[in-house]
Amino acid sequence: MSSSGILVESPIALKIGSQVGISFSIKGQEGPLTVNAQVARVEIFDSHFDIGVAFLDMDAAGESEFSKTLLQALVIS
Repeated sequence: MSSSGILVESPIALKIGSQVGISFSIKGQEGPLTVNAQVARVEIFDSHFDIGVAFLDMDAAGESEFSKTLLQALVIS
């Protein structure tokens, strides 16, 4: 996971270019953080697919706030 995207493991493949919504539950946050994303990469494995998605609609201020929240949730200083 980074401020620009995330890699997720899935039992099903998604089409590259597909848009998805991703919600994160972060300890200490009142509600989930939801971002729009676009599938950028799909890797096939025997038992699953690795799906790389890029976050959309995130300006520099939003990306900065997301990064800050992410770092706090992961306890990275």
